[in-house]
Amino acid sequence: NCWWSLDAGVTTSAPITMGTNFTNVNSIEGSNTLTLYCNDTLGSSNSTNMTYWQDTIFPDITIITPANNSVSSNTGLDVNYTISDTNLAYCWYSNDTKQVNVSLANCGTNITTVTWSEGVHNVTVWANDSAGNENSSIIFFTIDTGNPAVTINTPLNQTYTTNSITFNVTALDETGMAGCLYSLDGGPTNVSMTNASTSPTYWNATDGSVAQGTSTATFYCNDTSNNLNNSESVVFFVDSINPDITITTPANNTNTTNTGLDVNYTTSDTNLAYCWYSNDTKQVNVSLANCGTNITTVT
Repeated sequence: NCWWSLDAGVTTSAPITMGTNFTNVNSIEGSNTLTLYCNDTLGSSNSTNMTYWQDTIFPDITIITPANNSVSSNTGLDVNYTISDTNLAYCWYSNDTKQVNVSLANCGTNITTVTWSEGVHNVTVWANDSAGNENSSIIFFTIDTGNPAVTINTPLNQTYTTNSITFNVTALDETGMAGCLYSLDGGPTNVSMTNASTSPTYWNATDGSVAQGTSTATFYCNDTSNNLNNSESVVFFVDSINPDITITTPANNTNTTNTGLDVNYTTSDTNLAYCWYSNDTKQVNVSLANCGTNITTVT
C-alpha cells in the first residue's frame, strides 16, 4: 500500500494500492510539503517528500485616482493604483484603444508620464503573479480644458428706469456646469446665481437695489473641471429717479392783469434730456429750447 501526508501529518490519506495515482489532494494556499509512504507485504516501508507552492489567488488591483467617470482639466493627470499579491511578477497598462501594452518598471510604479488629449479616456492596469494568475482593473475619465461658453441675456447695454435688475446668462459646457457668479464694478462681493434649467443652462439672480448711474456686471462661470470663463461683462445704466420740477412764478391759483405773464420754473436731474409744456386744453405740447428756458412768449 501507499499513502501520503501533508505538512507533517496535518492531513493524511487512506492507503491505496501501489501504482494508483493520488487525486484530489487538498493543498492549502502557499507552501505545502507532501510526504509519500509505501510498504510491502513483508512490512518494509520507505518514504519520500516534495515541497510545492499553491497559488490560486488573482492579484488584487485598485485604481485610486482618478475616480471612475470623473472629469479633469489636468492633461498630465497621474493614474495611481495599488496592487497586492504574495507572488507578484509583472505589471503593465493599456489605454484607450488597448492595442498597445506598456510595461511598468515595477508593480509599485504609477502611470505619470502620459499627456492626455482632450476627450474621453480609459486606462486598464494589468498584473500577473508567478503562478500565472492574471487580473486587471479599468477606469474611464474625461479631460476637459475648454472654458464654458457664456452668453449674457440681461442686463443689456442700455438704460433701465428701475433699480431692480435681473442678471441672467446662458452657460454651456459639454462636461457640465458647476456654477455662475457675478460682481458689480469689480467689487469684492461675488453674488451666486441660481440654475434655472438644464438645457440650455440658464443662471439667474436679481438685485433690487442697484445704484443709480453706470454699472459694469462681470460674470464668472466654471464647469465641473473648474475651467473658468470670466471674460463676459456688460455696462448698463440705472436711472429710476424722475426729474424734479418746480414752477416758481406765477404762484398757483393767483390772478394777474399781465397778459404777457412769464412762467418761470426750475428743473433738476442728473440726466436731463428734454423739456416741454402744454396749457389749457393740453392737446398741444410745445418743446422748450432747453430745460433752462422759461415760458415767455405766450400772450
